[in-house]
Amino acid sequence: MIRRIKEREQFISLLQKFELIFHPKGEKRPVYIAPQYLPDSLSRKEVVLYNSALEKMTRVFVFRFTGFIPENVMINFLSRYGPSSNNVYWKNGIYFTAENQDCIVNLAPENNSFEVYMGNGPGTKDLQQKICKEFAELGKNAMAVVSLDNNFFVSWQELEMHYKAFATEPNHQLLATDGHTKIFLNDFAHFFQPEKATAEVGEEVSPEIFFSYAWGDKEEKGEGREKIANDLYESLKSKGYKVKRDKEETGYKMSITDFMKRISRSGFIVVIISDKYLKSPYCMFELLETYRKSNSDAEVFMDRIYPLVLEDARINDGKDRLEYVKYWQNEKKTLEHEITEVGLGDAIDTVGDEYTTIKDVTSNIGLITKILSNINYLNPRLLSGNDFEIIRNAIEGRMKGCPGSDNKSDKSQE
Repeated sequence: MIRRIKEREQFISLLQKFELIFHPKGEKRPVYIAPQYLPDSLSRKEVVLYNSALEKMTRVFVFRFTGFIPENVMINFLSRYGPSSNNVYWKNGIYFTAENQDCIVNLAPENNSFEVYMGNGPGTKDLQQKICKEFAELGKNAMAVVSLDNNFFVSWQELEMHYKAFATEPNHQLLATDGHTKIFLNDFAHFFQPEKATAEVGEEVSPEIFFSYAWGDKEEKGEGREKIANDLYESLKSKGYKVKRDKEETGYKMSITDFMKRISRSGFIVVIISDKYLKSPYCMFELLETYRKSNSDAEVFMDRIYPLVLEDARINDGKDRLEYVKYWQNEKKTLEHEITEVGLGDAIDTVGDEYTTIKDVTSNIGLITKILSNINYLNPRLLSGNDFEIIRNAIEGRMKGCPGSDNKSDKSQE
């Protein structure tokens, strides 16, 4: 009996972990709601509550997947916000309160759209940003568009790639999906909210260059990863570029995961590829997130990264790349064995995120290494010549094409 109770608790914990069920607000009993089994419409009493709330709101944006809605997006969303609802939810919608804001989200399956309604209180735009990014996250960055009026849509991925232009050019425009209507990026800036205060018009703001690499250790062979990273970092910094790497940016009690996500959103990423890098779940998380934030487009991805491939990274030959596939398959198998030994319920909170990352890397390591092998990279010794001039020229050349970019943080150094 006790064993059955423990197994049930483990099963419920697993379903909650993957946002497939939720515990309704105010319910004291161990009752859980599975969104896929919710009714297609509200009861009469719930309709009254829903309409009363809707009258006080306006539609603030529409998020639409351009192909099909990825699996479980609405189920996961309902599971995430169900506990914040006064039990007004159905298969394709929910009325809830989050961050002191009332909100209604409706799914229109006929056109793959999520309509979001809110009031005008303080903090509304913060919640809009959160929900919009959650749609993209739950949809695993599938191609999508967003609109403020449900008439003119703009690519979500394009907005995400260019939002930094708002800092220096508030009048920067993008083309809507109809191919001719121009839309101000400024109107969508609240979906991204940079960490620092929005720059005043005319204030100089340059793109940030992030470093992604595996730290050095006593066992490293060939070119030292740490030395190359340090030399290039200091070279770019001395020339006035805004350079970011984890050692300087993630202080005591700061989130390493948040920094890794910041890397994936950057348009300028120096990637130092080593054997250790290709076997690190953290490094591969950064690289895969960057690829996804590039619309899973190899050309866009290659445009954003500046790779230095060290001698011990064996990616040129197909057989060598398969060795990395086998390495990650073994890592996945080993962790699965350990999870089975401990028990899924007890292991999920401990290694659930790690297992998700390893599973993701295992599925994509072959693709990523193939893309990297097609990039015309040079030997690090050549690249480091003349104070990394080749890399600096490549970065500066692309920065000149970025709206509002002044290339460097200090014009006096030009």
